[in-house]
Amino acid sequence: MLSRTPLFVASSFALLFAAESALGVDGTLRAWGRDDEGQITVPADLGRVLDVSGGSAFTIALKRDGTVVGWGSNTDGQITIPAGLGTVVRVAAGNRHTLVLLGDNTVEAWGANAAGQCTIPKDLIAASAIAAGDLHSMARTAAGAVRCWGGNADGQCFVPAGLGVAKAIDAGDFFSVAIRESDGTVFAWGSSTNGKSSVPGDLGAASSIAAGGRHVVALTTLGEVRCWGDNTDGQCAVPVGLTDVYGVAAGGAFSLALKTDGSVVGWGANADGQTTTPLTLSPSTFLTAGGSHSLAIEADPFDCNENSIPDEIEIRDDPALDCTGDGTIDSCTPEIFSQTSANVSPFGSASTVTLAVTRSWKPLLPVEIEVSVKADLGSSLEYLVLTANDTPIDYIFNYGGQDCPSTPQVAVLRIPVEDYEDHLDENRNVTFGLRASTFVSTIECPSSFASMSVRFKTDSIDCNGNGTPDVCDLAAGDVEDSDADGIPDTCQRTTAGDLNGDGKADLAYFETAASRITYRYLDGTTANAPEAVDTTVGGGWAPAAQGDFDGDGQPDFLLRNSASGQSFIWLMDGDRIASFGEVGYSLSSNYSVLTVGDVDGDGDDDILWLDGNDKKVYAWRLAGTTLAGGGLVGNSVGTVFAGIGDVDDDGDD
Repeated sequence: MLSRTPLFVASSFALLFAAESALGVDGTLRAWGRDDEGQITVPADLGRVLDVSGGSAFTIALKRDGTVVGWGSNTDGQITIPAGLGTVVRVAAGNRHTLVLLGDNTVEAWGANAAGQCTIPKDLIAASAIAAGDLHSMARTAAGAVRCWGGNADGQCFVPAGLGVAKAIDAGDFFSVAIRESDGTVFAWGSSTNGKSSVPGDLGAASSIAAGGRHVVALTTLGEVRCWGDNTDGQCAVPVGLTDVYGVAAGGAFSLALKTDGSVVGWGANADGQTTTPLTLSPSTFLTAGGSHSLAIEADPFDCNENSIPDEIEIRDDPALDCTGDGTIDSCTPEIFSQTSANVSPFGSASTVTLAVTRSWKPLLPVEIEVSVKADLGSSLEYLVLTANDTPIDYIFNYGGQDCPSTPQVAVLRIPVEDYEDHLDENRNVTFGLRASTFVSTIECPSSFASMSVRFKTDSIDCNGNGTPDVCDLAAGDVEDSDADGIPDTCQRTTAGDLNGDGKADLAYFETAASRITYRYLDGTTANAPEAVDTTVGGGWAPAAQGDFDGDGQPDFLLRNSASGQSFIWLMDGDRIASFGEVGYSLSSNYSVLTVGDVDGDGDDDILWLDGNDKKVYAWRLAGTTLAGGGLVGNSVGTVFAGIGDVDDDGDD
């Protein structure tokens, strides 16, 4: 699933300028209205955008990578983006100038500067919002103070003393507006032509506001759309029965409203079609207006609960639906994601196994990629390459591979969450590939085949079954997580050997005759009836140790083949094998498992081997079933093993 962050849709722009630019959800930009300067000709390669602003005859858009793109009129360099601009978080387009808010809360400007509208005050710090008018510019600081610079012939930069802390600002044609944070009162100052700076006495508290060319549109906290100022083109003739409005925008001589269902309503001047909403416009999350053109950011159409409302809009209106904050309705997110590729046969150097994950959910724990292969892998030159979007991320069976074995070899790799997230594109898609090296021959193994699967626990997992994802419980402080591993303590099996999660040690034993591992759950000295793991142990194999090899708080099993020296790990989910894979490489029979423990402090157990010949102890540092590293620990001659633990309190054993 696509991870999205719904953000507030603010009031928008005005004649020949833009207003305070508030981020919408990243999505596809749509534009309609006048196009004499190419202002609605959206670049074909624009991609998804986070913010957009319309000027008099140009448009400025913010891409999700923090870069800015402009198109339309460039008479004063208003769409000529300065080199080395830095990461932008908001944009605002004025008459013929552009403002941007950077990630460090500073403001940059370019374009027309005859009135100083692009000369940023040196003492402006910690800006959090911006707006651009005809010949003046505005900013709101993080503390809520309103700053203004540029043209001031009509007093548009004389901020009223009684405004105090503002929650929203906008700039129009020689006038300015703002909403006071404390009570929603609207303030307007500057040119009073057409009554645009005369706020109606019965307006009440406003939640959003937009300054047009010579009019103002406001949305009250009661959900009513109000308008005052010039009405020559009907820009203040609010449609009768207009309800369920989420945000408003004002253009040169027209007005727009974004409804809660994502639809757009327009009124006022329409000579260029600026208030004729395109029939193909999808539900939108952000709306704004330029001089004679309109702009909207369409919502992602994904509707996981199939109620005909895009999930982004549902989450915007009820954030509790997405307490994890990943842009997905929690009830739609599976607790465990699993996807398997097609089986490719025969499999050799000319073959590729492909597994495309689309709209990926967000993992909570490391992502497991399991590879199952039967192929010509008997030498160091015969191996597999695992790729993500065609970039190699791991090499498999470059040691320990077998030539066309009777049963497939299995390897399980664990990718850290942050690395997996880095592989995802802007739509949260990733394509994993598995290919063989040049020397892997299908002739030497005609029955060869390969497949792979991806599996992970998502951020919506609810281990305690209270209806709220664990990450939300933890964030709210409703449950304890003493080891800070993202798993509530009540869900972890902190008692050694606790197989069923009741906080009591249990018994696991190997039935050699039946070749199976059997559990006896204990309550003190009382044991329940035997319960066998659903998979038998293959011939020549036997359990060698028990430990938590994947850090999920549940005991897993290390199995050893006495003849081949191979080792396998069963990663368990209760009495069920969740996944498995060969670990490391074959060791001669003089090696035995001394113990298991977390020697590198990564949250999952590793293996300590004892060489029975020279009594040296070696460590295998594991990441699930993947050998991450290892080496000599020391010489045990003349000693007797007593135990393993974190003796120096540094987080590893």
